[in-house]
Parts: sequence; C-alpha cells; structure tokens
Amino acid sequence: MKNDNNIRIGRGSSEKLGAHRVKGGINFAVGIPDGSRAALIILDENGEQELLRIDLPEEEREGDVASCFVAWPGTFKNGYYYEIGSEKFLDPYAARIADGACFAESARFDWGEERSPKIPMHELLIYKLHVRGFTMDPRSKVRDKGTFKGIIHKIPYIKELGFNAVELMPAYEWDDTLRIPHLYEAKSAAPEHQPKNYWGYAKKNYYFSPKARYAAGKDASLEFKRLIKELHANGIECIMEFYVPENEDPLYVDAAVRHWIREYHVDGFHFLGTGVPKDILSHDPYLAGVKIFFDYIDVWRLYGSGHPARKRFIEYNGWFQTIGRRFLKGDDWIVADIINGIRRNPVHNGVVNYMANVDGFTLADAVSYDAKHNEKNGEGNMDGSNENFSWNCGAEGVTRKKEILSLRTQQIKNALSYVFLAQGIPLLYAGDEFGNSQKGNNNAYALDDPQGWVSWGLAAKNSEITDYLKKLIAFRKAHPVIHTEKELRGFDTKGLGCPDISFHGSAAFLPETGEKPKAVGICLNGGYAVKPDGGTDDYIMFLLNGGWESFSFALPVLPRGLKWELALTTDEEGFAALHADEEGGVLPLLKMTDVPARSVTVLVGRKTDGEDELSGTPQDDHEAS
Repeated sequence: MKNDNNIRIGRGSSEKLGAHRVKGGINFAVGIPDGSRAALIILDENGEQELLRIDLPEEEREGDVASCFVAWPGTFKNGYYYEIGSEKFLDPYAARIADGACFAESARFDWGEERSPKIPMHELLIYKLHVRGFTMDPRSKVRDKGTFKGIIHKIPYIKELGFNAVELMPAYEWDDTLRIPHLYEAKSAAPEHQPKNYWGYAKKNYYFSPKARYAAGKDASLEFKRLIKELHANGIECIMEFYVPENEDPLYVDAAVRHWIREYHVDGFHFLGTGVPKDILSHDPYLAGVKIFFDYIDVWRLYGSGHPARKRFIEYNGWFQTIGRRFLKGDDWIVADIINGIRRNPVHNGVVNYMANVDGFTLADAVSYDAKHNEKNGEGNMDGSNENFSWNCGAEGVTRKKEILSLRTQQIKNALSYVFLAQGIPLLYAGDEFGNSQKGNNNAYALDDPQGWVSWGLAAKNSEITDYLKKLIAFRKAHPVIHTEKELRGFDTKGLGCPDISFHGSAAFLPETGEKPKAVGICLNGGYAVKPDGGTDDYIMFLLNGGWESFSFALPVLPRGLKWELALTTDEEGFAALHADEEGGVLPLLKMTDVPARSVTVLVGRKTDGEDELSGTPQDDHEAS
C-alpha cells in the first residue's frame, strides 16, 4: 500500500517493540492498551508538520501490540509519535526524544579505542551527581552548564579528587511534571512557575532515550556517548541510576538496560523503586559483567546455594549512614555497630557506604541542622525524613561563630574518614567535599534552583575539607588492606602474630562496646594484603573518638623493627597539643596514645632506624593486657 507521499506501507512485525531499521525501511511496534484506537504519526524532517498518518487497526494487532512497516531508503531522521485515543503518546522504546517527538536511531559515533576501565568491585570509589545540578551554579567555571558536556569539563576535577566511578542520577528521559495540586494554588500557572520533578524519580519514564534537557546541543545521545568515552579515557566508570516504579514491565526494564550497555557502554546500574525486577536482572546472562546495585539484595533468595563464582551485586548500605551519624554525634550504644559497619564486606555481594546521599541532608547540613527545613517544597515541612541523626554543633543553620564553624569542618572530615576507611565501597555525593548546603532541606526533589544545585562558591572557602579528602583517598588507594577483596575475619589464619583485623579500647584487643563508650581503635594487619609491587601492606591503626573528651587508646605492639607513626588526623592542632614534649617536640607513639575529642587519627607501622624499646610481636601486647 502506498500513500499520497508515494511511501509504501505494509504489515510489520510485533516481535521487537520500538522503531528499528530492517531491510528496506523501518519497523514500528507499540503496545496499545485496552484496544484503543491508534495511529502512527510521522513528521517532516523539520519536525513541524505531519508527513504521514498511519492507522493501526485493532484487528491487525497481535495481543495488544500494533505494528507496521514503512519503506524508507537511507537514514530515517524524521520524528514520530503515536496517537492513542485522542492523546499524544511517545514511544517508550524511542532511541531519542526531543521537542515532543521520538526518533528511531541515535547518531553514529566513533568509539575509537575506547575501553571500559573494568575496575574491580573492591577498588571502586564513587562520586554521585545530578547531571543538571552539578554544573548549573554560575561559579562552576564551565561552559555548557547543566549538561552532559558540562560534566566532561569537570572530569579533571573528579579525577584529581581520586574517584574512579561516577554515578549519575536519572539521565534518561522522564515526565518531569509534578501533579501535586496542593503545592500551588494557581493550577494554571505559567510553565516556568510549575513545580518540576528535578531528581527524576518519576512514574512515567522513557528508559531508552537520554534526557534531552541535559544536552547542550540537539542530540543528547551523541553527547552522552562523548561523556562515556571521556570518562573511560580517564579511567572512570559510569553507573546509571534507574528508578523503577510499581507495576513497570520487567521485560521493558531489562531491554532498556541491555540497550544502555550495547549502545552507550555503561558500566553499571543502580536500581531503586518498588518495581525493580531483581530476579530477571540478576539472572540475565547479558548483564554478567556489569555492576548491579540494589538498595537491598538477598543473594540467598535469588540463588539459593548456587551463588555466582564472583561477586555480581552491590547493596546500598543506608544502615552505614545511620550508625555513622550516630557515632559522629556521640550517641550511646553505638561502638559495636560502628565496628560492624567498618569491617562489613560480605562474601557474596559488595556494599556501598556513605554518610550523605541525595535523599536526606547533605554532609554539611548533617552537622549544621538538628531538624529539616523543607518549607520551600510547599508541603508544610511535612515531607522528607524526620530521622536525620544530625547535630547542629551548637547553632541551627548559618552562623558566624568560629568555634562552631571549626567543629563542623572537623565533623565533616570525621564523617569522610568513616566512609573511606571502611571496607566497603565509598560513595560521596557531589559537593560534600567542600561543604555544599541545601539550607537544611532534606528532600530537595523539586528545587531546580541554586538551593538544589551544587554551590561551587564554597569550594575555595572550604578547601580544607577537599584537601583532606584527597589525602584520605590517596591513603586508601596506597593501602589495599583497607579495601580487601575478601572479608577480613578477625583471625590470624596466616600465623603472623596478629589477626587480619582487631579492635581496641583503653586496653589492647579489648574494645569497649557498652552503653557509654564513644571510641574504638581498629587495627589492620598489612600482612593480609599485597601491594601492587608485590610486597605486603603496612600495619594500620584507625583511632575513632566520637566522644566530647579526649581518649587514651592502647596500641598493640608492632613486630620488631616497626613503630607507630602518625599518617592522618582530623584535628592536627589538638593531636599535636596532646603529644608535645616539654621542649616543643613530639612525643613518640608508644603503648598509649591520646586522641582529641570528636576526631579521627590514623597511624601506620613503619620501619625504625634502630631497635625500639617496645619491639616485640602484637601477641606479646595481647598477653600483657
């Protein structure tokens, strides 16, 4: 059959949904709900006028799938959409969506010698960001603000911090309209005054198409490919966040994930939402080499006793944020939990640790506000979590008091230490490295404005935090015993004289885990990890003090020829004051070491020039205590 434009139209195949190039033309297939009247509309090349209208009669459908073939020589650049009933309907399988039209093919792209870094799970360091909010601030000092290209300009910065993976909040196309009538009295307000779904956790999603709003130019698919290529060239993986609402078609989700791997070379996916098809995703062989993140994963339920030979799944560990913040502010009954959080590294899956994320206070707000301040959301401050486990350090919100500001900075550095010294995979939410604030809003889902964007004006002001983070990441990378592939068991299985991981308090090997203790020492035996040069790692000691008084830790005695030396501390001035001798020098770190209140200190066992008077074995100290 030919139409007025002399274009041949015929019966199509319903086997593969979407619009796809086949021999001689394009095959269109779409699900039509409830037997509704439907038509395919093909636009002219300018995307302005209707070129073809093709009816999709119910009697020709297979199940609820309508299909047709359109003979089309050469590249199909024209936009299209469907009309179902009297409503415009965009193709959920469209490769690209722009200006209210769907497009069947994404731009051709020369990947060149691009290769995924394929970073081992236990070596991941994740920097999470919102594509638009990351660079929209005028002080971000980049062109193409709020776009995929804007992130490309910031790759050197991300790499300099030390991260090797970027997680993007939803970057596919979604319906950003918020249908919450009570938010605004004037329902007919102009579009620019209507609330927007800024985060992208939407009920209607077009998973195959990159977000057009995040493109600096006309083709979001091309720009996203360039972003992936540049990230990979710099040794950085890309993880995409997928929000799956209830009752979403699981096969649609699985097909979309395959599409992003094949078409865009994405390295991993973080799935969240009540509709995540865990069973299908976890058993799809096509995803075997891809990092899969869930908010919760029960490997035993998915596989029974037949677990995969290698870790495939990673769990977002919201529990770590809760216990970390409780330890940070000095709660009771928390030391045992922080011990378990620091050492947690399950046999069959990885864990992501963080102290702040998109849903909740930023790290700076967690030490600046006791309560949420979500009034700007328009919901009477009723939205967002009431359990933030935060402490304002003495004043609610903005203050000029230097002692409070100093304490907040130290608390942020403490929080970063918990995350990057723990055995799991550390994650940082963009801007937390320099104290980004949302003014106490812990649910900024609709704030596409400076309050919801990363505030780059704070970067120079709070460079002390950024500098500490760089040192912390570099230290973690230099010491593989901090991020082992296999779980540390708390035993000396190699007969080295000290367990692979051990815990200490005011007495060596005897952590205090009751109601009131606020401090714990954690010792890692470097003999249980191998550095890239083939040598064994160092002994490392983390001294965590969440209390409001200094604490005297007992240090396990090192093997002969080693002594404890300071590597990092979040309170340099306080630590120096506690360890100064009468002549202004620094006392050696012997069997007992004082750590300032609300601080973290990291020690390393290093070789000595001579024989130290306390040389021996760690076991000697255990016996003595």
